[in-house]
Amino acid sequence: MSTVYKSAASIGFFGEDLDPVEITTSLGAAPTVGVRKGGVWRTKAGAEKVALQGSWRMEAERREPGDLDDQINELLDGLSSDLRAWRSYSKRYRGRVFAWLVPRQRE
Repeated sequence: MSTVYKSAASIGFFGEDLDPVEITTSLGAAPTVGVRKGGVWRTKAGAEKVALQGSWRMEAERREPGDLDDQINELLDGLSSDLRAWRSYSKRYRGRVFAWLVPRQRE
């Protein structure tokens, strides 16, 4: 089994009529990016983008060496455990969980 060199994780909801303030209030944590359709947001590189759809996204800090377990905990620990809210958002919007792992090269 190889060691994980780098890792990244994020969670989010996307939709035409998504209101990021509603999700923030309900789930109890501010997103990394929260924007309504047509709103402007900035990438990490500072570029301005116009949202083609509403989104609410939380990203864990990238890790080197990788630690996906800790990143997932970082994302979920600050969020509500109210399953009714999660179920409602999963029915109304497209949800996404993202994980990225780069294995360490064997020498």
